[in-house]
Amino acid sequence: MEFKTNIVINDKYKIVSEIGRGASAVVYLGYDLFSEKNVALKIQNQKDEFSNMDKRFKLEANALLNLNHKNIVSTYDYFIWNNRRVIVMEYLDGKTLERYIKEKKYLSSEEVASFALEILKALDYVHQNGIMHRDLKPANITITIDNKLKLMDFGIIQTSINQELTREASIIGTIQYLAPEIFKGEKSSPPSEMFSIGVLLYRMSTGVLPFKGTSHEDTAKKILNDEPLPPTKINPNLDSGLEKIILKLLEKDYYNRYQTAQETIKAINDYLHKSKNILKFRTIAQEKNKINPEQKLQSKSKKKAKKIKLLNYLLFFITIIIVLIIALLLVFIIN
Repeated sequence: MEFKTNIVINDKYKIVSEIGRGASAVVYLGYDLFSEKNVALKIQNQKDEFSNMDKRFKLEANALLNLNHKNIVSTYDYFIWNNRRVIVMEYLDGKTLERYIKEKKYLSSEEVASFALEILKALDYVHQNGIMHRDLKPANITITIDNKLKLMDFGIIQTSINQELTREASIIGTIQYLAPEIFKGEKSSPPSEMFSIGVLLYRMSTGVLPFKGTSHEDTAKKILNDEPLPPTKINPNLDSGLEKIILKLLEKDYYNRYQTAQETIKAINDYLHKSKNILKFRTIAQEKNKINPEQKLQSKSKKKAKKIKLLNYLLFFITIIIVLIIALLLVFIIN
């Protein structure tokens, strides 16, 4: 369903242009006539209020209105217009992490760790509020113009309230980022979302996915059975400490992964602390071996003075020898 631009809905929001669309909704760039700022308008595709999609849309709106975190897209308003549910959200001026990765091919270890901490802090907050995102991927993360990361698109969130809807639904999420247990019928949980974070960090570190098949079924089989290629085999510049964290997040066994966002945050902070210490020791060693320009000049001056001194000694001895030879010749002539 498409809506005309420049029309005003709910006597407050003007539709400017379409931003994107999905299975359940179309997102428009909107303009808030009261606050005089841009907003994102997520308008439901269908009118059927008894469908599971409609129920999820309503639950999403109610959940998002209660979230307030600097790394999560803000939700301002929710209402029904023209028999369709509408969510009014913060308009993000920037680019998706997906686009950023494609532009750079892969990120540095420092940038991967920094981005991971921002995403994990948002996810920890979400989990603390009893919500599972269920579609963590670079396309659902925006890097704003002031270089902050924002987690968005909670269109298929799972809360403690909608578990019945979750059981009725088929597998939800982007196949390449789902944990093995999801394919076995288990519901989303913090450890399963940590697996998705592992895929996300792998992608940031290498530019490629750890599991990619020729079809959805083939990809699912690889996630269930195959071990990922160590990221340093693709990007040799990646720190081994960060690689260990990524591979732990990608463990097949639910219990062998980091269990929560907080655990993963601690692991990354420990890695950064250790990396800084290593860098500090390297810097100290380099400083010890490094001679500054003044020291170099002093060293050259000392060497030059030493050479002049040796030359003076040599001239002195040569002069004495010459004098002795002349003296001997005179004695010989006189006799």
